[in-house]
Amino acid sequence: MRNRNNLGWVANLVIAMLLIVAVHAMWSNKTSAADAPPRTFLRARLTPGTITAQVSGQASLEVTVDSGKGSTPVTLTQGQPVAGEVQVPFAQGTYVVKLLLKNSDQERETLRVRGSLIAKGPGIYEHTSVETLADPAALGFAAQGSALVLEAGSVRGSAVLLFMPAKDQQYQVALTLDSNGDGRIGDDDVRKEGVVQGQQAEVETPAVDGLPLTSTVRAEVRSGAMTVLKIEGPYDLANMQASAKPSQELAQDQVKAFVVFIKRVPVLTRVEIPAVRLAPPPETVRIQPQNPAQSTVSAFGDASAVKSLLQSVHQLDESPTTTGGQSLSGVQATPVPGESSKVTPTPAEGSKTGQPSEGPLEGLGKALGPYKGVLIPAAIVFGVILVAVLVVLILWAATARNRQVG
Repeated sequence: MRNRNNLGWVANLVIAMLLIVAVHAMWSNKTSAADAPPRTFLRARLTPGTITAQVSGQASLEVTVDSGKGSTPVTLTQGQPVAGEVQVPFAQGTYVVKLLLKNSDQERETLRVRGSLIAKGPGIYEHTSVETLADPAALGFAAQGSALVLEAGSVRGSAVLLFMPAKDQQYQVALTLDSNGDGRIGDDDVRKEGVVQGQQAEVETPAVDGLPLTSTVRAEVRSGAMTVLKIEGPYDLANMQASAKPSQELAQDQVKAFVVFIKRVPVLTRVEIPAVRLAPPPETVRIQPQNPAQSTVSAFGDASAVKSLLQSVHQLDESPTTTGGQSLSGVQATPVPGESSKVTPTPAEGSKTGQPSEGPLEGLGKALGPYKGVLIPAAIVFGVILVAVLVVLILWAATARNRQVG
């Protein structure tokens, strides 16, 4: 009997401990979820009307970030605007946006933008555009306007369906909002269901943080096995417009009216890449003659001889003459006004210029001139050390002599 009581006491203790652990785990998860910052996304969007296709074909718009990659197909029609957008989960780091034109089994890069968005504080980013490239043979760009728009952030909001049935019967209503940005409706997305009985009803999903900038919305009303209303399509939550025409099924005899709308608070930043940066306008350059000028490369001889040579060249330019059937006026030696050409003649060995010759000490002084600032202090220090050594030697000799006398 005592053993049974002991076993019961142990079992109760184990159950109590398990309950404590479970409650702690639930509280920790709740706290961490509440403290975690909302998800953020990066959306790259080609601005319609700024980019025009120069060729026709199938292309792919891709965005690559540190955490992953996203893409969407784009159809290019020659002479028509190019549009498309891609969204990926993004916190911060580098990004690469590419538009790839598909030819057979190969992909041709027609647009490339690489840069970085680095968080500097709550809601503060530093943007750096590192590389831009565009193929003018495939894409044409307007002279003004933004060709590529980058948006980083998220949206806080909820979806709302207002429904007014035409008949007094029961309807099942479901409203779903894509919350992870994958463009599909799944079990992990925000969802609200309800039942309507022949009267006006309002159904709203829970308001959540961290919604993607583009989210898919699905509103569905059924009566038994019959679909009374079904609407599904992507919505631009940042700019509050449909990204594409939604699909719609409607039994008009069952519905008097309905409205689907979004309550939203966008929290984002926007970076615009101008078209002129992707495709700078061509710059016209022209090759044309420049102003004539004379520059002496080298000269040899005494000053009077060099001066005589230069004066003869100037005289030839000023008074053209012909010698032996050849014109001597082709030598361009007149300097450009405002400029001067300095000639430093090199005296010939043994030539007499009228200047007194330098003695050996004067020549040594000129050679050591640049080093006087170093040599003089060094000589002083050396002299002080030499005197100190001599004094030490004299004192040592005197001490040794005294010892011998003693």
